[in-house]
Amino acid sequence: MVSVIGRGRVGKAFLVKSAYEGRIDFEITGIQNATRKEQLSHGA
Repeated sequence: MVSVIGRGRVGKAFLVKSAYEGRIDFEITGIQNATRKEQLSHGA
């Protein structure tokens, strides 16, 4: 499991996807301190 936390727009997702290319089975993202409604609408 890999968890990367940091400010937005710095390349966290790109870094993980590049390092683990072809080996990622499950991916989830979220927004820190967001409401449930905001979390659910973010992924849509």
